[in-house]
Amino acid sequence: MRIGINVPNELYDRFKPLRGTYNLSQVCRDAITALIESYEKGRKQASADGMEALANRFFQEYSKKTILDWEAIGRENAKKWAEGASLQDFEDLFHNISIGRRTGGEPGEFLGGWRIAPENRYAVAQQQHEDWFARMFDLDEGTNYYILARAEYNRGWVSYLTAVWQMLREKIEADAAARLTARQQQHTKPEVPKHLEDFFRATGRLPQQTDQDDASERGKPTGKAHQT
Repeated sequence: MRIGINVPNELYDRFKPLRGTYNLSQVCRDAITALIESYEKGRKQASADGMEALANRFFQEYSKKTILDWEAIGRENAKKWAEGASLQDFEDLFHNISIGRRTGGEPGEFLGGWRIAPENRYAVAQQQHEDWFARMFDLDEGTNYYILARAEYNRGWVSYLTAVWQMLREKIEADAAARLTARQQQHTKPEVPKHLEDFFRATGRLPQQTDQDDASERGKPTGKAHQT
């Protein structure tokens, strides 16, 4: 394989007196070979010295600095928003979310409006974790981690508040079902005034008896023989 090597003009001028004695390409090959052999010896000795364990420990420390849960940060800020919000704020939020859904828009923190305290916004979290962004860009320059982080943050923020909203909806639905059941029970079993209840008991007629029950009572045999 042939590769080009950039040699500064000043260095090449200094090498010119030696061109008749040394081959520049060979000099470069020898230098590269010496560096590689030195590295391989160092790697072999480091392995023998147990440096793999040290590398693992450093890797664990490095991983902690590169793993950041942006969804969790979004949920935490959503919690703070919910604690200071009113019912109207929630209704407005999910009204705006429903409008955005119909137009194909992605919901996010921006729908929270002025209720979001400045210190609880994504922009602040981004500034606080600039070291994380720098590390991630060093690992992968082709990915825009600012866009990915904001998307994960918004997903956590909206999901948390959706869960709170659903809790409220479940309570409303349960209350509506209980009210409906109570109305149905009240309709099928009307309350009998106390004086009528006393009258029914005195006459031997229960409140739940109907005219059909009376007819049935009248149709029962009396025990007397029928005479012709």
